[in-house]
Parts: sequence; structure tokens; C-alpha cells
Amino acid sequence: MKNISISVIKQSNYKNMPWKNGLGFTHQIDIQPPGSSFPIGDAFSWRLSSATVSRSSAFSLFPNCDRILVVWTGAGLLLNNTVKLERLKPYTFSGEEPINCDIIGDTDVVDFGIIFRRDLVTATMSVRSFKVKPTGDQGLLSHEHVHHVDLVGPGFSYLTSIHGCFTVGESEIELVNPGDTVAIHVEEATIVKIVSSEEIMFFHVHVTPRN
Repeated sequence: MKNISISVIKQSNYKNMPWKNGLGFTHQIDIQPPGSSFPIGDAFSWRLSSATVSRSSAFSLFPNCDRILVVWTGAGLLLNNTVKLERLKPYTFSGEEPINCDIIGDTDVVDFGIIFRRDLVTATMSVRSFKVKPTGDQGLLSHEHVHHVDLVGPGFSYLTSIHGCFTVGESEIELVNPGDTVAIHVEEATIVKIVSSEEIMFFHVHVTPRN
């Protein structure tokens, strides 16, 4: 496949980073450009991450940035006593907006999100799923199921498994397990192949440079 690079970021390799407000830790999945400083520095373009929220707190402020946040596990989050973040429903907001966050329910919430410089890039997030379809006269399940995902180029796409295991690309590189992320860099619009033997669901984040 031309003009495309694919790599798997295992959940065990996510980097633990302290929150700006000092009240918790974020599991950094990827930051671009690689090695750039966060949250300050002209080189920073975006950061993809996940975090466990175990108590009420105020979000850190990130000037000149926009954010997309989604509840991965847990009952949900309540922002500023007005906005309810339900599971698997992405929410976009400004990094400058003062936000107080409360947990809905009695258990911790794991979130997933991207913070990006609005002057450098745009970003989108969606939740995708592919079901396993019976094949043959007996309604049996085939061993492999092939799915396809359209990617807009140029840009970066991330596929983070919510549940189910799969491989991505013609070469079907390393198996993606729940919690792992596939990072895909494309120079032009293309279609990638996903192969699975079970129903899968994943976050799809796409980042497009402005220039």
C-alpha cells in the first residue's frame, strides 16, 4: 500500500504523565511531533491520551487548544453541572473553557481524548463497530471477517480498540488487543483493511494538518 505507514502502540507502552493540576495521571498514547513538550512549546500539535477519573476536579486550561473527550468506561461525567458525558459519546470543547468535572455514580471513570492546537490541525472522533455476520447455509460464523475503513489524507488516524481483537493493513501486522491503538499516517485518501474473528468496536480519531 502506497503512502501509508501503520504501527501498533500497545497499552503497556502508554506513558504515564502527571496532570497539569497535579490531581492525577494521564496515559499518553501518542504526541506529535514525537518528543515535543506538553502542554507548552511551539512544537506541540496534538496529544492522544486516556485517564482515570476517581474524584471531582477542575480541568486544566489549555490555551489555543481544542479538546475532544469521551467516556470509555464508567457511568459518565458531569461538566459544570450541566453537560452529561455518557459512555461512548464524544464531546468537543475549548481548552480555554473553565470546567469542573464530577463523576456520575460510585465507580471510577476512564476517559479517552485528544487535545490539539486549533491553529495547526483539526481533529474528529467517532466510535466505529463491525459485527460478525453468519455465512453459509448453516448460518455458521466464518473464521475471518474483513472490514474496510476510509481514511482522509493527508493526515493521521488512530484506531483504539474498545473491545475485540483485530489486525490492520495488507500485511496484517501485530494483533491489536482491547486497549491497544493503531497509528496510521496517510499522504492521501485511502482505505485500510481490518481483519477480525469477532465483533469489534474502536475509537477512530483523525487529525488533519491545516497547511
